[in-house]
Amino acid sequence: ADILVVPDLESGNMVAKQLEYLGNAQVGRLLTRTDPVSLPVASPVQAPSGHRTANLNNPSQSPGDWATLRHLTVQGQAGVVSVPAGAYGDFTANGQCGFRLGTLDASEPEVYHFQRLTLNGQSRLEVVGPVIVHLGHGLTLNASMGQADQPDWLQLHLPAGGVTLNGNSRLDAIVIAPKGTVIINGNSELHGRVACSRLTLNGNGKLMAAGQNLPGGG
Repeated sequence: ADILVVPDLESGNMVAKQLEYLGNAQVGRLLTRTDPVSLPVASPVQAPSGHRTANLNNPSQSPGDWATLRHLTVQGQAGVVSVPAGAYGDFTANGQCGFRLGTLDASEPEVYHFQRLTLNGQSRLEVVGPVIVHLGHGLTLNASMGQADQPDWLQLHLPAGGVTLNGNSRLDAIVIAPKGTVIINGNSELHGRVACSRLTLNGNGKLMAAGQNLPGGG
């Protein structure tokens, strides 16, 4: 443990505080006092208008009309399915399947709304252009999400929940969760920027600053 000398908020005197590290956690640069920064606002999630549920198990299957789709599960040999912008319910990817968001060479972000987004196993979420993803519930990530060399392409807005990274998962994104907790567990990595109520790093979890500033300049 290290000893920090910081100002006491009540008396104004300098006091000694102990900083304790758990597991293999490390701290690079620590600011003991700075001006307060307002957290960006995460916009509400739009409710889906679709009513259908689709389950895809191979590449020959189609989700049908996206305008009427509410819930989607991809698994088996379905591969990575390209999803147009819109408001949806629960999307789940299993195995080595996944979803592809955005449009190549787009100059403006496309906007998605999901009530729940679940990535299991070795599944993934790819982005091929800038997107804003609004999530109605917290995100638990057990896979990879985002574009490794373009974290700014993926903005995650969580008005109520938080984000948890497990195992060897990796997230490349701008995360805006003003009321939620971001938890990066052992051997997981988050590359980008984070605005959240609480931040927890466990084991060999890593938060790597990358990309541009948060919306609003944070």
